[in-house]
Amino acid sequence: MTERGEVSLRLPAEPDMVSVARLTFAGLASRLGFDFDGAEDIRTAVTEALSLLLRRAADGAKGTLEVAVIWSPQALEITVRHRGATAGATRDRGETAIAVMVMEALTDSAAIEDWATDCPTVRLTKSRLGG
Repeated sequence: MTERGEVSLRLPAEPDMVSVARLTFAGLASRLGFDFDGAEDIRTAVTEALSLLLRRAADGAKGTLEVAVIWSPQALEITVRHRGATAGATRDRGETAIAVMVMEALTDSAAIEDWATDCPTVRLTKSRLGG
């Protein structure tokens, strides 16, 4: 696989689609040379990001889940979005904080952006150094 590249996946914003994304990006991580634990960290972090975005949406809200990964010799940059997401009732802040803590533990950085918009985004970075 090339030293630099990008892969993106667009799926309906449905809970059943989370497993498609998690398997896709765990496989990509493995192809990029991450060991089992590193690939598992990426799979779990992407799952947590997607689940967080789906929980944020109003009941019955549709939209599109988008996951994009850009890689270089140094790192993977993962962007997870829920386009067209209508925010639901105020969700448990503790649940959001726990999700962020999990993502931070599994990656080198995790950030939530545009939380109050119809396109909330989670950005993750995972170093390739040492897999």
